[in-house]
Order: sequence, then structure tokens, then C-alpha cells
Amino acid sequence: MVVCVMGATDSVASIMKRLSEIDKLLVIFEDGADASLADTVPDNAQVIAGGDDEKLLKRLSNRKISVITCGGAKDSISYTSNSEDDIVVSVQREIESHNGRKYEPFEVPLQKLTGESEYSAMAYVAVKTLLGK
Repeated sequence: MVVCVMGATDSVASIMKRLSEIDKLLVIFEDGADASLADTVPDNAQVIAGGDDEKLLKRLSNRKISVITCGGAKDSISYTSNSEDDIVVSVQREIESHNGRKYEPFEVPLQKLTGESEYSAMAYVAVKTLLGK
């Protein structure tokens, strides 16, 4: 299951509370999401977040939630090449998918979608890897 948190709304907390019953919950924080939303994420969730969002990452680390960061060279997922039409996304650390398969570091070339950000492309690769696809 994938949940995309897009902004701070009153419904996010109640939705997350209901989803806490789901095994292998995956929460994707939109780049620039309100850091206070970290408090609504169930303890059993795995999170994808921007590596430069210090407030969000601090709140998540205080909760000991598993986080895959996307962004720069220090993050789990970054990119090694970026042009107007294409991006090469780099998985820089071993990631274990929800079905238990382990993926060693790899790169994947992608054609950019119209208006797609680098973060979106990296989060997409993270989701596909976690789903074992």
C-alpha cells in the first residue's frame, strides 16, 4: 500500500490512524510537506522523504521510523544525470523490498514526465524498489 501525504489537513491524522492497522504501510511525503505530519505516521510505516527536509527528518528520527531519503549524494536515492528529457536515478544503499528481496545499489534511466521534478522521479524509483518491481 502507498499513501501520499500532500499537505496538512485535518483528515491526514485520522487517515493515518486508521492505516496503522495495515502491515507494510508506505508513506510518501511530498517535497516540502508540513513537518508536523510526521507525528501522524504510524510506527509500523516506512517513509520516503526529501533528504534536505531537516525538520521532517528530525521528527521522524525521534520516532525511530524507517526512512528512505531522496535527494543528494548523502541520501539513499539520488540522481547521477539530469537533462531536460531524462534522468538517471541512483539507488545508493541496499534496500529490502516488502517481499524480502534485497536490492544492491543500482542506477535506472528514466524519461521525465512533463513537469516532473527530480524528487518525484527518485520517489518513484524508491516505491518501485520497495514493491519489488
